[in-house]
Amino acid sequence: MSFGWFGSYPYLVPMRNIMGAIRSLSLVFLLLSLAGCDKLAAIAGPNELVSFGYVRAASCERRGPVSYNCVMKNASDGPREVSMECASFDGQGRVIGRSYSASGMTGVTFHPGEERIAAVRYEEGAATLVCADVRGSIPAYRVVRELVSEPSAKDIVSTLSF
Repeated sequence: MSFGWFGSYPYLVPMRNIMGAIRSLSLVFLLLSLAGCDKLAAIAGPNELVSFGYVRAASCERRGPVSYNCVMKNASDGPREVSMECASFDGQGRVIGRSYSASGMTGVTFHPGEERIAAVRYEEGAATLVCADVRGSIPAYRVVRELVSEPSAKDIVSTLSF
């Protein structure tokens, strides 16, 4: 009787079957985990981030399924105390969920030109993310659109497209 490359060691044949089963299970787990990661990466985020105030977003990159890491920069000539919050709006201009404080951006003072990284969270289904450097000052969506298109407001409004 031949046992393949195991030669005359018949007790190794069941071990080969066990190792094959372990390899198959490992492959299944790998594929399932990759499928989950693909779903997280496929969640659509907002199309734009509109910042109001003197401390505004200079750039952002996706941090996870519902947040961005944004570089916030003080564009004013003097120090600026910040308590930044952000709110999500859907494609029809309605607020989704509640507003969130930007991570690390509550009660801090920015010096002129200073930059810091903040985690900015948004609600699932958001089309626009709006941030203001003073808590409680996020305007209605209609006002956001008016200010974005107003040339005289360019020194306190910035827009990033994703």
